[in-house]
Amino acid sequence: MPRYGKQKGAPVARVTVTLRLDPTPAVRDELIATIERCNEAANWLAGEAFTAGCTDFDTLSKRHYAELRERFGLSSQVALLTSTKVVSAYKHDSSIRPTFREHGAVPFDRRIYSLDGDTLSIRALTRRITGIPLRMGALQRDWLTRGVWKEADLVVRRGRKKRLDIAITVELPLPDVAEASGTLGADLGVVNLLTDSDGNVYSGEKVDEVREWYADRKATLQKVGTRSAKRRLRQLSGAEARFKKNENHRIAKQTVARAQGTGRRIALEELKGIGQRVTVRHSQRARHTSWSFWQLRFFIAYKAALAGVAVVAVDPRNTSRTCCKCKHCDRRNRRSQAVFQCRRCGFTAPADWNAAENIRNKADVTQPMASHDDAGNVAVRRRDTPPSADASLTLSA
Repeated sequence: MPRYGKQKGAPVARVTVTLRLDPTPAVRDELIATIERCNEAANWLAGEAFTAGCTDFDTLSKRHYAELRERFGLSSQVALLTSTKVVSAYKHDSSIRPTFREHGAVPFDRRIYSLDGDTLSIRALTRRITGIPLRMGALQRDWLTRGVWKEADLVVRRGRKKRLDIAITVELPLPDVAEASGTLGADLGVVNLLTDSDGNVYSGEKVDEVREWYADRKATLQKVGTRSAKRRLRQLSGAEARFKKNENHRIAKQTVARAQGTGRRIALEELKGIGQRVTVRHSQRARHTSWSFWQLRFFIAYKAALAGVAVVAVDPRNTSRTCCKCKHCDRRNRRSQAVFQCRRCGFTAPADWNAAENIRNKADVTQPMASHDDAGNVAVRRRDTPPSADASLTLSA
């Protein structure tokens, strides 16, 4: 997911471009051996740092730089990056000695990796390997062409074939936020993942089916408990999350494209803390706790920032109880999960669409003022409210 900052005074988004490597078997083995050696060195250095009670990069690199190179056969820059990896781990919790997986991601900077068209050049243990084929899509190629390449991570994916990826951090310039001629309201939910004020509905039925299938399958395999069952469980690990992530990307992309194509901004609910505020029946807990609303909201926000579309956040209170026509608010207006019927004027509509209309109406009718604050965050602010009182959406690292 993107992070936001500044590059020579201009706001930028830092995105991660992940490319699959297609090396020969010999080159793949050499790169995997490099990853294993780097993580072995990181575990050793983490132990030295923990024993000495020192987690400062300058001190660690000066004390152990020569030994890292001699003991593990690392190049000069890889030895320094290994020290950086250990120091970063200690920043999270310096009271516990970190351990690194054998095939954990290994950082590389621009000195020891480069791209030439669709091929990669990277430093291994004993030599620099060139001409490694890459798989690259149109969006990845566009980001790499427009952006500034930064640090990259070499990653071993799970599986018998040990697929290799390189995840490159790219700084992209953010466009100016376009003046909006209207607002597209978006209501996030569990049954319908998103419903907008144009009447477009993205059902969560398929997500529920996938969740239930994986839950049943995992329960069965755990009950069996054989070696093959455990192997299958490892293969299933993360599959449901990847499916949800793909669905959220798809929904966010279409929502932002619709707002951009019609020159509108997007209004979203501010749902922070909803997991603690809302209680559900026992039968619905698994469904509610697996609701990835924050991921979908963030995907919409960062895709909108990259497209120059303004995003505002509004107070979600009573958006599902209020009639979007006469503004009458009553808990009984919500006849069921799917149906809204106003007790005052009799207006009837799909409940999620009515909520999306209320979100759109809550967003200020004046044009938003887009700004990049001093911290490099992307924010959308209403013109008629002071910064201390605005209900803006801020994206940060």
